[in-house]
Parts: sequence; C-alpha cells; structure tokens
Amino acid sequence: MAFEIQTALFSLGGVVIGGGISSATTWLIARSERRKFAREKTWDVRRQAYTKIIAEMVVATSWANEMELGFRRNPREYEKSPKADKDSGEFAGCVVTAKRVFIANRLMLSQRFVAEFDAIMNDFERENRETLIQANLVSKIHEIFERGTKRLTEIGISETVANLT
Repeated sequence: MAFEIQTALFSLGGVVIGGGISSATTWLIARSERRKFAREKTWDVRRQAYTKIIAEMVVATSWANEMELGFRRNPREYEKSPKADKDSGEFAGCVVTAKRVFIANRLMLSQRFVAEFDAIMNDFERENRETLIQANLVSKIHEIFERGTKRLTEIGISETVANLT
C-alpha cells in the first residue's frame, strides 16, 4: 500500500511541477507577445506620423522652390502677382499641416525627430523675423526646409532600420 501511495504522490508531484513550468512558460510567452504588440503598434503610429510630416515638408520645400524661382526671374513682378500669393498660401498650408501632425503625435515621436523638427521651425521663424528682403527670405526658407527635410528623412530611415532588426 505504501508503494502505491508513494507512486501516486510522485505522479502528482510531477503533474504539479509540469503544470507550474507550463504556466510559467505560457505567462512569459504572453508577456513577450504583449510587449512585441505594443512595440509594433507604437512603431505604426510613429511611422504614419513620420510619413505625413515628411511628406508635408517635401511639398513645402517644393513650394518654397517655386517662390524662389519666381523671385529669381522677376522679383518685382512676382511679388505682386497672384502666383506669389498662391505659392505662399500653399507653402503655409503645408507648414501648418506638418505642425498639426507633429503636435498631435509629439509623444510618439523619437527625441531626435522632435529636436530636428523643432530646430527647423525655430530656424524658419527666426528667418521670418530677421530677414527683411522677401527674395532673400524665400531663398533661406527653401534652404532650411530642404536641409531639414533631408535630416528628418535620415532619422526616419535609421529608426526604420533599427526597428526592423
């Protein structure tokens, strides 16, 4: 009789230990999957924000280029033309949209991206305050946006590569 009790207890102990190991393994896998899901979801939001901000910055750069070309061809005529008003309005619309997306997603963006976007906007606002000659202002703004868009794109690409590995 003692042998049967000992065998039953040994079997029961094996079941308890096996169940404990199985439960711990299941918990660890579920925890890992939750973290992976959260990381992927965060990256999806960040990627969408990067895409929208950079796209708006690229279009703004194109409009700044249009304005710069207009001032190079004939500054006096361009400055008073409806095309200048249209180009300026389109540029401003892109900048406003980029800022709105940035503000709406600021907590999800990387510190590098936030710092670079802030630097671009600070340079842009400083030039708007300090540069009095419209043709010079447009040239500087075009340069700021072209250089800044390139840096934002590089940050986005480096973070994409880092996220995939």
